[in-house]
Amino acid sequence: MELHIEQGPVLESMNLAMGTVLGTYGVERHSIRFVGQAAHAGSTPMHLRRDALAAAAKLELEIREIAKRHGGVCTMGRVDTKPGIVTSVVETCDCLLDQRHLDADQLAQMLQ
Repeated sequence: MELHIEQGPVLESMNLAMGTVLGTYGVERHSIRFVGQAAHAGSTPMHLRRDALAAAAKLELEIREIAKRHGGVCTMGRVDTKPGIVTSVVETCDCLLDQRHLDADQLAQMLQ
């Protein structure tokens, strides 16, 4: 027997003390860069902004829906913005995406 704490929330939600492993999740990881345009936060109207973080946020919301549709999991575990100051619209946003599924074909579909 091998214990895995990461299954704790699943087993607990099902009111089970133990479970059986059915397989190992396949993993795809991707580095994604969004490029916008830096601009002054105070003087640039919202409709004229090209905010890289706003685009990344849209992706984050979409990957959650993709994971739900396919029965997998997706995580945007890291987001770095530049210039990284509160007075500027985000010019670049670098993200790390982690996608997982038990079925290789489903994982491939999640990536499309």
